[in-house]
Amino acid sequence: MDASSAQIDSISDNAFTSSTSLKQVLLRRNSIKTLEPETFQALEELSWLDLGRNELQIIMPGTFTANTDLKILDLDQNLIDTICPTAFSGAKDNLEAINLAYNRLPEELNKNFCLDECDGDIGEFWNILDALFSNSTDCLILQ
Repeated sequence: MDASSAQIDSISDNAFTSSTSLKQVLLRRNSIKTLEPETFQALEELSWLDLGRNELQIIMPGTFTANTDLKILDLDQNLIDTICPTAFSGAKDNLEAINLAYNRLPEELNKNFCLDECDGDIGEFWNILDALFSNSTDCLILQ
């Protein structure tokens, strides 16, 4: 599904309940400000999610818990300054790339992590997150 540049400013938490077999969701260049943890739960086969160039600020706990097949997650060019520790828990085993470049994150997170030819290795991403949350289960506000 490609809804890039569709002037979307919000997504309801049950938007995808009738489209559970979607593998790609492209929502780039919209004005999406928030994602509820339930937004993508129905998309158990989702492998590519592009939310780049929106206005996201927070990645909430459990946002990608149900997305165990997620391989590519593009969150570049948003306003992200808050990440919660369990946001990526479901996607952790299969995620091959996550792009966090051009957000409001510390330098070590503010880049594109992937398996090959990116700013940082996906394993480095998990190590950074583990270190940031080693003594906390709260959301990390990175302002």
